[in-house]
Amino acid sequence: MESVRSIYLLKKFIANTSTLEELKETERLFSEGVDDKIWMQVLAEHEKTFSSSQKFSSSPKVQERLAKIRLHILTISGKPSKRYFPLQRKLIPWAAVAATLLIALVSYPQLRNIVKQNIFPVKQELLSVGQQTQKVNTPDGSEIWINSNSTFKYPSEFSNKQREVILEGQGFFNVKKNPDKPFVVHAGNLKIKVLGTSFDVQSYRQEEEVIVTLATGKIEIELASEKPAQKAVLIPGEQFVYNKSLNKYTIKNVDPYTGYAWKDGLLLFDQQPLSKIAKALERSYGVVFVFENRQLGNEKITFRGKNENLDNIMEILSFTAGFSYSVDGKKITISY
Repeated sequence: MESVRSIYLLKKFIANTSTLEELKETERLFSEGVDDKIWMQVLAEHEKTFSSSQKFSSSPKVQERLAKIRLHILTISGKPSKRYFPLQRKLIPWAAVAATLLIALVSYPQLRNIVKQNIFPVKQELLSVGQQTQKVNTPDGSEIWINSNSTFKYPSEFSNKQREVILEGQGFFNVKKNPDKPFVVHAGNLKIKVLGTSFDVQSYRQEEEVIVTLATGKIEIELASEKPAQKAVLIPGEQFVYNKSLNKYTIKNVDPYTGYAWKDGLLLFDQQPLSKIAKALERSYGVVFVFENRQLGNEKITFRGKNENLDNIMEILSFTAGFSYSVDGKKITISY
């Protein structure tokens, strides 16, 4: 079944009919490596179609697409896994692809710039664990801070059309303004589009909500699962909260700094449920909270302090909210 799915994805990609989810799946397929038998089958069918149809092969648009596909394959899969590509077997199909690409570029000089503009660059990945937060500058000069237990993916170079990145976890974005090239953040089921602004995104896979808080500028958020897609526009001081289970969102007014104070080493919670505060502490300190009474987790607390020693934080929280707690290794039990 895996081989059938791989062939299906590769054919869809070559035909330029992949959905967003299929493109993500295809990208994972490229990164993991594709079985050489599958490559040979798909490429053989592709080359047969490419060379046998006079009308097909003479179309400049098709030629452009073919050139991009070949370069995409070479760029992303140019370092295949040894598990999938024995040395003596990988040279023939890849040499054929490279030769075809070279012929296309020589035959159609106008494709050179198009191919150059549409290279799929090597993905850079930034992983932040524990209490660690990290900062990275993307190729356009934008500044991104990544919170604990988060993953941020971005290309070594952006395309000429837009600046696309992927976030899983929490990140604060200070995006360099470029009206001609929108900055797009993919966060789970959301697509956040900006020209130049600063905002925070919290999108942890295991959590029920995705939260986007706008500090400056203006952003457009698209709910990709809806057809037609639902869109919302935020202005500074607004917070977008998307519930994954209900597939619905709300927008409310907040102090935006509470959404991204973490990047300055602070914990700011304004009338937030204790259960939500516990989740943030779990991510930062690698502990697990257990509530003996579920109602206690719904208690709303305002807390402002440094992201420092967990013992100090627990002392302040317990005094503020009036609860007791016990520690057993990495497990912290909360009770009345």
